[in-house]
Amino acid sequence: MSGDRSTEAPAVLESAQGSIEKNTQPEGVAGRLLSAHVDFVKSQLLDSQLLARIEVEIDRLLDWLEGVTFQDVVDKEALLQTVDECLVRYPFEQAHTSEARQQRVHNLLKRLLSADAHQGVRVEDIVAPDCYQQVADKIVDLERLRDDLVEEILTSSVYSDLISDVLYNGIKGFILEENLLAKLPGISSLLKVGKWGMTRTLPNLELFVEGAAKTFIANNIPKTVSLSKRTLKKSLSPNNIHRLADTFWKKLQSKEIAFGQTYLTEKDLTDFALLSESVWSFYRKSEHFTSLTAELIDVWLSEYGDSTLGGMFSALGGDRAILSRQIEKYMRMWLERAEQDGVLDEMIRAQLLPFYASEHALRALEGD
Repeated sequence: MSGDRSTEAPAVLESAQGSIEKNTQPEGVAGRLLSAHVDFVKSQLLDSQLLARIEVEIDRLLDWLEGVTFQDVVDKEALLQTVDECLVRYPFEQAHTSEARQQRVHNLLKRLLSADAHQGVRVEDIVAPDCYQQVADKIVDLERLRDDLVEEILTSSVYSDLISDVLYNGIKGFILEENLLAKLPGISSLLKVGKWGMTRTLPNLELFVEGAAKTFIANNIPKTVSLSKRTLKKSLSPNNIHRLADTFWKKLQSKEIAFGQTYLTEKDLTDFALLSESVWSFYRKSEHFTSLTAELIDVWLSEYGDSTLGGMFSALGGDRAILSRQIEKYMRMWLERAEQDGVLDEMIRAQLLPFYASEHALRALEGD
């Protein structure tokens, strides 16, 4: 490795730079070392000891993270910037990406709805009775919410109009068509004559009945609504809710989950997916979302900022062995496919070439 570096180095460096730009093999010793290094790395990635090396690297990483806290590597402003870039300002609505995404969602939901796996599977096969009962118990616990919902519903104008219409038609029908006296023996004929006579004498009888019924209902609707509230709240007592839940479960548990296809079509699922996307697209740009995100980050950093990343991994149930096996499984599949396609050599070489074509490598090879 002798020679006048003042004359040889510039030419070699120029050649090295050209190798980087063209992604070609450096000349001489550097080129031979690069080829050997590429072969070595590839053998390390493809041999049977890959899992063992992954386990060692994961152990090293997690051991290091045992001394690194969350706030050592992330701060509030960085997180807010990430949320803004990836969720708020990211152009999800671009036509070409939106159509492609929607088509994929449509295809997945179509297959989900019509999947053969639904056939023969009953609700009780996928929902434990204890879980169902816990849901019923939680509904019972939400007494205040139930009372407020009943109050809001039954005091609305929609409910009042419904009750008024039901009462009006019932009263009118009773007076004009279901008169109890007409059912008494010997009275029917008399009433028919009387009705004929009343119709001639009072041709606006039906209008009179309508006005009287509506006046009566208007004067009594507050009492009717109040009675409805008391009745409904009584019906929604804890015992009644449990009985209703038990009855519903007995009818539901033996049904096949494929019965849902009766109520939800492929188009319904797609429409729900698109609706959810529209809701999210609008909400993510709202001030509420930004403020709430900042609040959650503050809470997280306050509660867990001093926790180590390794400790958080363990606290969340992280298992080093499982993590290693999963990484090895998928990594091996990707590496083997890259090797089959002839891409693996190119990827490794692209990572190593800048070093072997650099001044650092040149100096090392010249013995300086």
